[in-house]
Order: sequence, then C-alpha cells, then structure tokens
Amino acid sequence: MESEDDLADYNYEITNKYLHDSANKYFEENDYKYAILLYDNLLEFIVNDVLKSKIYSNKSACYLMLKDFVNSLNNALLSIKYNNLNARAWGRVGWSFKGLKNKEDSLKSFKIANKFDPLNINYKKEIYFYNSNKIDKLSLFELFKSSEYVINKLKNKNFRNKLLSNLLTPNNLMKDSEVLHLIDYVIHKID
Repeated sequence: MESEDDLADYNYEITNKYLHDSANKYFEENDYKYAILLYDNLLEFIVNDVLKSKIYSNKSACYLMLKDFVNSLNNALLSIKYNNLNARAWGRVGWSFKGLKNKEDSLKSFKIANKFDPLNINYKKEIYFYNSNKIDKLSLFELFKSSEYVINKLKNKNFRNKLLSNLLTPNNLMKDSEVLHLIDYVIHKID
C-alpha cells in the first residue's frame, strides 16, 4: 500500500506533466498568452533548476512570438540563471536583443548558443549572415556542413531548386556553377 506522501508525490508529478503538456499544446496552437499563464502556474511547483530553466525558456519563446522582446529577454535571462548551459535560452536572448535592435549583444548570445548546440542551423545562420544580405562561399559551406538537417534538405530536388533561385539573384556574388558545385560537394561529403 502506498503512503500518503507517495500518493502526493505521484499527484504532484501528474499535475506538473499535465500543466507542461497543456502549455506546450497552447504554444503549438499559437495561443501564447494562455501558454504563458500555464507556464507561470507550473513554475509555482517546479523545484528542479534545469526544469525551471526550460520553463522560463519556453515563456521566452512565447514572448518572442508576441514580439514582446523585453519580457522575452527577461525570461531567457531567468532561464540562464537556472541553467547557463541552456542553448535555447541563449538563442532566445539573441533573438530578444535582435528584436530590441542590439546587434552586438545579439551576436554574442548567438555565439554562446552555438557553442552549446553547434548543430543548430538557426544560431549559425544568425552568426554568419548577421551583418550582410550577401552569401559568401565560405559562410554557405560552414552553414551547410554543420547541419545534417540542411544536408537532408539539399538532397530534395525541390529544395535545391528553391535555394538556387534565392542564391542566384543579381545581388549575389556566386555564379550558377559555383553554387551547384558547392551543393554537390556538401552532399557527396556527407554520403
């Protein structure tokens, strides 16, 4: 027979899982304000620092979607307070600073996020293309070689054609043959 303490612990875990799953569901349904409310309720019960970090990071994502960059930044920084190795929180600090037009701190944050999650294509994209709309060959190669996701996307002919049409604009410095060679090289390097 279970003790009252065991039953209370079980109910506590079930409640936390329900709140967390519900908040995530509302986030996926773009109801960010209600997701924030549920994340706030969940924070009242969480004692584990890593979980607190995750919840604050999720709240930061909600505020980013609402374009409330100040609250997004505050929650991302709280997330880092509880787990300074949380790459997503560092990325959200970067996007918050970007929204606040603070390029220097944004770039620093993306570099830290990239350090903790070097396979995340989004951090690399922000780092490599932060100050320029032009794509140079080295940046493109570094971006592609670091992401299995992009490599798999490059194997898709429709994606390659779309990429080529975006790269082969009059403002771009790359020639058709260079882009094709680069894409073939990256694909064959992975295969």
